[in-house]
Amino acid sequence: MPTHTSSTETRPRFFGAARFAESIFRFSCLAVFLILIRPPAVWSGPSFQEVFEPETKNFEIKIVAMPDQATVGLGDQFRLHVVATLTEGWHIYSLEAGEDESLPTRIELDSNDFSPVGDWQESPPEITDDKILKKVVKTHSGRVEFSRLFTVPANLKPRNYPLNGTLTYRSCDNTVCTLPRTIPFRSHVIVKD
Repeated sequence: MPTHTSSTETRPRFFGAARFAESIFRFSCLAVFLILIRPPAVWSGPSFQEVFEPETKNFEIKIVAMPDQATVGLGDQFRLHVVATLTEGWHIYSLEAGEDESLPTRIELDSNDFSPVGDWQESPPEITDDKILKKVVKTHSGRVEFSRLFTVPANLKPRNYPLNGTLTYRSCDNTVCTLPRTIPFRSHVIVKD
């Protein structure tokens, strides 16, 4: 009786390994193709702010800026008020630096059309035992008012002048702090002869 051999028995032994390698190669190509055609939003990770400020989404600050007089004359003085309203349970730091230079709130105007008289003033700060910093600091919560006196130069041309600037702050709720943030404010004052 003749013996029958199958065609697979006559093939070299490495054929199985080659077929396995080819399957791995095809799978790898398919995986790379699928990764490359996916939109970036699908495979991009969280933003820097989401990683380092995961619990600060409930914080909000509203800023209103206004001069104490809508119209001023040459040589007059006016006071610019910047009022910040914070979400309940959150605080920002005082204008006074204390030991840590990265904490104080800062206010800057975009232009220098008017001459400042003195420094920025602030509502009386609260003395707070900051659980994150593990020290006592000066803070503001709820509603805080900053103000500064300005003189209108005698040689300024009469017109409407912008009072635009920024408030830079860092907010905390005694469990988490935001990174320093800067938000703009806008107002104006009319200068007449």
